[in-house]
Amino acid sequence: MSIKIYKVRAETVRKTTDPFFNPKKHGSQTITYYNCFFDINNLIPRMMDMPIKPANPRNHENLPNKAVMRDIREEYLNDTSMFHLKNSGITINVKYVDEIGDGILGIAIDVDEEKRHGILNGGTTFTVLKNVIKELQEDNYDLPRNKYVKVELRVGLDPKMVPSTSEGLNTHASVTRTSLLTLDNKFDFIKDALKDEIYSDQISYRQYEDGQLDVARLLQYMTVFNINDYKRGGDRHPVKAYSSKSSCVKSFELKEKDYRAMKNIIPDIIYMVDDIRCTSHGILANKRSSKYVKASRNKNEFNLISFPSGEDIISHDIADAILFPILGAFRSCLITNDDDLITWRRPYLEIGDIFEKVAPKMFRKIDKIYKEVGDVNQVGKLSSTWEAMYNILDEEINKVLRKVA
Repeated sequence: MSIKIYKVRAETVRKTTDPFFNPKKHGSQTITYYNCFFDINNLIPRMMDMPIKPANPRNHENLPNKAVMRDIREEYLNDTSMFHLKNSGITINVKYVDEIGDGILGIAIDVDEEKRHGILNGGTTFTVLKNVIKELQEDNYDLPRNKYVKVELRVGLDPKMVPSTSEGLNTHASVTRTSLLTLDNKFDFIKDALKDEIYSDQISYRQYEDGQLDVARLLQYMTVFNINDYKRGGDRHPVKAYSSKSSCVKSFELKEKDYRAMKNIIPDIIYMVDDIRCTSHGILANKRSSKYVKASRNKNEFNLISFPSGEDIISHDIADAILFPILGAFRSCLITNDDDLITWRRPYLEIGDIFEKVAPKMFRKIDKIYKEVGDVNQVGKLSSTWEAMYNILDEEINKVLRKVA
């Protein structure tokens, strides 16, 4: 246990006990609230390293330059003293509060992430204020005076209650569902599966977090491979993986066991996506005018995150409406083993070789479908597209399996 204490003078403090979580009604757990007003110039400089991430679903280190952030900044910098009237404030989960005297509070947090102490809500406010104060101090400007912020300090909140509490508090601004699932450790099996990959730090799990591959996008890919839901050889195809990212996140929540069954092939899935994109680049590079082939506008626009450095940039890419049905064909190459894990029918390298062999045929079929419907988006939504891609690869994998037998 490592306790860090922030000593800050509050302008006003009101201490209350939760109406349910107290000895009279709940017994085992007591939650205490310290509702305070702080001078921003007194609070923020003393709490620059107050953690946000353990308790909050967003990654506030990469805030987009949106109007709400600009408004917070401008309200702090202007000549009025209305910041605390217009801002909803900051809520912090802490270990305890020591009332030292003369309005000074000792705000204690346990830096162990499992304790989930830190900013539950108001992370955007805190980060914007921290950044603007840093800028002013570095340039030797005076800080605006008479600026106050509301802060609620919560003591006694069970760490298991933090994800749902933080979710409820953050409804004023849309928080991605995957950020909340990350807060609840739902993606730890993915992190574990990718921990030894060179691109493991390129997967973004939290809102605003840097990374080339968003975990919601990865769930779209995994939905394509869910042979427990979309049976191999069946007439249902995971079209929703292309058409709706949110439905894939919801599918993960409802069928988490199916996604966990893919844990051993997650690196292969990511590599396969890049392999399809790279292969299509070679086959379709001359089709620059096609609406389903995208030419890069700058040097680093299309990256292959699983390829070695130097081989990870392509000058052309294909539309998702083409990528997803081709990716869906690989369900024909999967089985569920005796441990109920989804795995390959043949070694993965062989599967890649089989795809390389039939890829031109698959793209010719895609080209024909596109010319018939004239709408690239519609190509990805047609079950017949998915069926055609599946059948081409399935026929070839079965030829290989018959030869092996």
